[in-house]
Amino acid sequence: MRDSCSLDSQLLSTLAAGLQMEGRDRQRRTWMALAAPLLGLVPGELQQRWERRWGFPAQTAVLLSALLELVAGGVGIVQLVALRFSAEWFLPYGLHWLVILGPLLLPEAIVRLHYANAHGEPIGSFLVVIPLLPFTSARQPGPRRARSSGALGTVLSTAAITVAVFFAPRRHQEAWGRRIAVWPPLFTLLSAACEIVGGIVDISRDTREANALTLVSLVVLADGLVRLLLGVLTRGPVGSLFGLPFLRYYDGWTGV
Repeated sequence: MRDSCSLDSQLLSTLAAGLQMEGRDRQRRTWMALAAPLLGLVPGELQQRWERRWGFPAQTAVLLSALLELVAGGVGIVQLVALRFSAEWFLPYGLHWLVILGPLLLPEAIVRLHYANAHGEPIGSFLVVIPLLPFTSARQPGPRRARSSGALGTVLSTAAITVAVFFAPRRHQEAWGRRIAVWPPLFTLLSAACEIVGGIVDISRDTREANALTLVSLVVLADGLVRLLLGVLTRGPVGSLFGLPFLRYYDGWTGV
Protein backbone atom coordinates (compact mmCIF):
# COMPACT_ATOMS: atom_id res chain seq x y z
CA MET A 1 0.00 0.00 0.00
CA ARG A 2 1.14 3.50 -0.68
CA ASP A 3 0.71 6.51 1.45
CA SER A 4 0.70 10.00 0.06
CA CYS A 5 0.92 13.43 1.59
CA SER A 6 0.61 16.89 0.24
CA LEU A 7 3.68 19.12 0.24
CA ASP A 8 2.49 22.40 1.58
CA SER A 9 4.63 25.34 2.63
CA GLN A 10 4.52 24.46 6.33
CA LEU A 11 5.77 20.91 5.76
CA LEU A 12 8.55 22.16 3.48
CA SER A 13 9.60 24.71 6.10
CA THR A 14 9.72 21.98 8.76
CA LEU A 15 11.84 19.71 6.54
CA ALA A 16 14.18 22.57 5.68
CA ALA A 17 14.58 23.48 9.36
CA GLY A 18 15.35 19.85 10.21
CA LEU A 19 17.99 19.65 7.48
CA GLN A 20 19.57 22.90 8.64
CA MET A 21 19.68 21.68 12.24
CA GLU A 22 21.25 18.39 11.15
CA GLY A 23 23.84 20.31 9.14
CA ARG A 24 24.68 22.53 12.10
CA ASP A 25 25.02 19.51 14.39
CA ARG A 26 27.35 17.87 11.88
CA GLN A 27 29.51 20.99 11.69
CA ARG A 28 29.51 21.28 15.46
CA ARG A 29 30.65 17.68 15.88
CA THR A 30 33.44 18.29 13.37
CA TRP A 31 34.93 21.36 15.02
CA MET A 32 34.46 19.92 18.51
CA ALA A 33 36.44 16.84 17.47
CA LEU A 34 39.20 19.07 16.07
CA ALA A 35 39.25 21.20 19.23
CA ALA A 36 39.13 18.17 21.56
CA PRO A 37 42.63 18.82 23.10
CA LEU A 38 41.35 22.18 24.37
CA LEU A 39 37.72 21.26 25.07
CA GLY A 40 38.95 18.40 27.24
CA LEU A 41 39.95 21.03 29.81
CA VAL A 42 36.38 22.20 30.49
CA PRO A 43 34.42 20.80 33.48
CA GLY A 44 33.58 17.10 33.23
CA GLU A 45 29.83 17.59 33.57
CA LEU A 46 29.89 19.91 30.55
CA GLN A 47 31.80 17.33 28.51
CA GLN A 48 29.27 14.67 29.48
CA ARG A 49 26.45 16.94 28.36
CA TRP A 50 28.12 17.44 24.99
CA GLU A 51 28.73 13.72 24.68
CA ARG A 52 25.05 12.90 25.24
CA ARG A 53 23.82 15.63 22.93
CA TRP A 54 26.33 15.67 20.06
CA GLY A 55 28.52 12.61 20.54
CA PHE A 56 31.53 14.59 21.77
CA PRO A 57 34.53 12.22 22.38
CA ALA A 58 34.93 13.11 26.05
CA GLN A 59 37.40 10.40 27.06
CA THR A 60 39.64 11.09 24.07
CA ALA A 61 39.47 14.81 24.79
CA VAL A 62 40.59 14.28 28.41
CA LEU A 63 43.50 12.11 27.24
CA LEU A 64 44.67 14.64 24.65
CA SER A 65 44.30 17.62 26.98
CA ALA A 66 46.15 15.81 29.79
CA LEU A 67 49.01 14.93 27.45
CA LEU A 68 49.14 18.59 26.41
CA GLU A 69 49.34 19.56 30.09
CA LEU A 70 52.10 16.99 30.68
CA VAL A 71 54.27 18.47 27.95
CA ALA A 72 53.59 22.10 28.90
CA GLY A 73 54.08 21.45 32.61
CA GLY A 74 57.28 19.49 32.08
CA VAL A 75 58.76 22.22 29.89
CA GLY A 76 57.79 24.87 32.44
CA ILE A 77 59.43 23.00 35.33
CA VAL A 78 62.61 22.40 33.32
CA GLN A 79 62.79 26.12 32.50
CA LEU A 80 62.20 27.00 36.17
CA VAL A 81 65.07 24.77 37.30
CA ALA A 82 67.31 26.11 34.53
CA LEU A 83 66.65 29.69 35.66
CA ARG A 84 67.75 28.85 39.18
CA PHE A 85 71.13 27.57 37.97
CA SER A 86 71.96 29.52 34.81
CA ALA A 87 69.47 32.43 34.69
CA GLU A 88 68.98 31.84 30.98
CA TRP A 89 65.69 31.53 29.10
CA PHE A 90 65.27 28.92 26.39
CA LEU A 91 61.52 29.52 26.09
CA PRO A 92 60.30 32.36 23.85
CA TYR A 93 58.88 35.40 25.59
CA GLY A 94 55.28 34.39 24.87
CA LEU A 95 55.71 31.13 26.82
CA HIS A 96 57.31 32.53 29.98
CA TRP A 97 54.01 31.93 31.82
CA LEU A 98 54.79 28.19 31.74
CA VAL A 99 57.30 28.78 34.55
CA ILE A 100 54.45 29.79 36.83
CA LEU A 101 51.90 27.19 35.73
CA GLY A 102 54.31 24.30 35.13
CA PRO A 103 54.25 23.01 38.75
CA LEU A 104 50.43 22.96 38.52
CA LEU A 105 50.00 21.54 35.02
CA LEU A 106 52.24 18.49 35.42
CA PRO A 107 50.66 16.96 38.58
CA GLU A 108 47.18 17.92 37.42
CA ALA A 109 47.70 16.07 34.15
CA ILE A 110 48.76 12.91 36.01
CA VAL A 111 45.77 13.14 38.35
CA ARG A 112 43.33 13.70 35.48
CA LEU A 113 44.66 10.71 33.56
CA HIS A 114 44.36 8.49 36.62
CA TYR A 115 40.86 9.73 37.43
CA ALA A 116 39.56 9.29 33.87
CA ASN A 117 40.95 5.75 33.66
CA ALA A 118 39.80 4.73 37.15
CA HIS A 119 36.28 6.20 37.02
CA GLY A 120 35.59 6.04 33.30
CA GLU A 121 34.31 9.61 33.16
CA PRO A 122 35.82 12.92 32.02
CA ILE A 123 37.38 15.41 34.38
CA GLY A 124 38.22 19.01 33.55
CA SER A 125 41.18 21.16 34.43
CA PHE A 126 41.16 23.08 37.68
CA LEU A 127 42.53 26.16 35.89
CA VAL A 128 39.56 26.17 33.50
CA VAL A 129 36.82 25.24 35.99
CA ILE A 130 37.03 28.54 37.90
CA PRO A 131 36.54 30.93 34.93
CA LEU A 132 33.65 28.82 33.62
CA LEU A 133 31.71 28.69 36.90
CA PRO A 134 29.20 31.41 35.90
CA PHE A 135 28.31 29.45 32.75
CA THR A 136 27.88 25.98 34.26
CA SER A 137 24.93 24.55 36.14
CA ALA A 138 24.36 26.04 39.55
CA ARG A 139 25.40 24.08 42.63
CA GLN A 140 23.59 23.98 45.92
CA PRO A 141 24.59 27.18 47.67
CA GLY A 142 26.14 27.13 51.10
CA PRO A 143 24.66 29.01 54.02
CA ARG A 144 26.92 31.97 53.34
CA ARG A 145 28.01 33.46 50.01
CA ALA A 146 30.71 35.99 49.40
CA ARG A 147 29.31 39.37 48.42
CA SER A 148 30.05 40.11 44.79
CA SER A 149 28.69 41.97 41.82
CA GLY A 150 28.13 39.99 38.64
CA ALA A 151 29.98 37.08 37.12
CA LEU A 152 33.42 38.68 37.55
CA GLY A 153 32.90 39.14 41.28
CA THR A 154 31.73 35.53 41.60
CA VAL A 155 34.79 34.23 39.77
CA LEU A 156 37.22 36.34 41.82
CA SER A 157 35.70 35.39 45.17
CA THR A 158 35.52 31.72 44.20
CA ALA A 159 39.13 31.74 43.02
CA ALA A 160 40.27 33.36 46.27
CA ILE A 161 38.41 30.82 48.39
CA THR A 162 39.76 27.97 46.27
CA VAL A 163 43.35 29.08 46.83
CA ALA A 164 42.70 29.24 50.57
CA VAL A 165 41.03 25.81 50.52
CA PHE A 166 44.24 24.32 49.09
CA PHE A 167 45.53 24.24 52.68
CA ALA A 168 42.24 23.63 54.50
CA PRO A 169 41.33 20.51 56.53
CA ARG A 170 39.90 17.53 54.70
CA ARG A 171 36.21 18.22 55.34
CA HIS A 172 36.49 21.75 53.96
CA GLN A 173 38.30 20.57 50.84
CA GLU A 174 35.62 17.95 50.27
CA ALA A 175 32.79 20.45 50.79
CA TRP A 176 34.32 23.01 48.44
CA GLY A 177 35.09 20.33 45.85
CA ARG A 178 31.40 19.38 45.78
CA ARG A 179 30.49 23.06 45.55
CA ILE A 180 32.54 23.83 42.42
CA ALA A 181 32.47 20.32 40.87
CA VAL A 182 36.17 19.58 41.40
CA TRP A 183 37.54 16.24 42.62
CA PRO A 184 38.58 17.13 46.23
CA PRO A 185 41.97 15.31 46.34
CA LEU A 186 43.05 17.53 43.46
CA PHE A 187 43.38 20.46 45.89
CA THR A 188 45.88 18.54 48.03
CA LEU A 189 47.84 17.06 45.13
CA LEU A 190 48.26 20.38 43.34
CA SER A 191 49.21 22.38 46.42
CA ALA A 192 51.56 19.66 47.71
CA ALA A 193 53.27 19.49 44.31
CA CYS A 194 53.76 23.26 44.34
CA GLU A 195 55.19 23.08 47.86
CA ILE A 196 57.63 20.34 46.89
CA VAL A 197 58.84 22.02 43.70
CA GLY A 198 59.05 25.44 45.34
CA GLY A 199 60.87 24.09 48.40
CA ILE A 200 63.44 22.18 46.32
CA VAL A 201 64.10 25.14 44.04
CA ASP A 202 64.49 27.59 46.93
CA ILE A 203 66.83 25.29 48.85
CA SER A 204 68.98 24.52 45.81
CA ARG A 205 69.23 28.21 44.88
CA ASP A 206 71.56 29.00 47.75
CA THR A 207 73.11 25.99 49.47
CA ARG A 208 76.06 27.90 50.91
CA GLU A 209 74.16 30.04 53.42
CA ALA A 210 71.61 28.76 55.89
CA ASN A 211 69.19 31.45 57.00
CA ALA A 212 65.58 31.93 58.03
CA LEU A 213 64.38 31.61 54.44
CA THR A 214 66.13 28.26 54.14
CA LEU A 215 64.29 27.06 57.24
CA VAL A 216 60.97 28.21 55.76
CA SER A 217 61.78 26.38 52.52
CA LEU A 218 62.51 23.19 54.49
CA VAL A 219 59.17 23.48 56.30
CA VAL A 220 57.35 24.02 53.00
CA LEU A 221 59.10 21.02 51.44
CA ALA A 222 58.35 18.78 54.43
CA ASP A 223 54.73 19.88 54.52
CA GLY A 224 54.32 19.11 50.83
CA LEU A 225 55.99 15.70 51.06
CA VAL A 226 53.91 14.62 54.06
CA ARG A 227 50.65 15.80 52.49
CA LEU A 228 51.43 14.11 49.18
CA LEU A 229 52.24 10.84 50.94
CA LEU A 230 49.13 10.95 53.13
CA GLY A 231 46.99 11.92 50.15
CA VAL A 232 48.19 8.91 48.17
CA LEU A 233 47.76 6.54 51.12
CA THR A 234 44.30 7.77 52.13
CA ARG A 235 43.14 8.63 48.61
CA GLY A 236 41.64 11.81 49.94
CA PRO A 237 42.48 15.47 50.66
CA VAL A 238 44.88 16.37 53.47
CA GLY A 239 45.16 19.69 55.30
CA SER A 240 48.31 21.77 55.68
CA LEU A 241 50.10 23.55 58.48
CA PHE A 242 49.69 26.76 56.52
CA GLY A 243 45.92 26.48 56.79
CA LEU A 244 45.92 26.78 60.59
CA PRO A 245 45.63 30.61 60.64
CA PHE A 246 42.42 30.37 58.59
CA LEU A 247 40.62 27.65 60.57
CA ARG A 248 38.09 30.10 62.00
CA TYR A 249 37.09 31.21 58.49
CA TYR A 250 36.86 27.92 56.59
CA ASP A 251 33.37 27.04 57.82
CA GLY A 252 31.92 30.26 56.49
CA TRP A 253 33.86 30.20 53.21
CA THR A 254 32.97 26.64 52.28
CA GLY A 255 29.48 26.49 53.77
CA VAL A 256 30.24 23.59 56.13
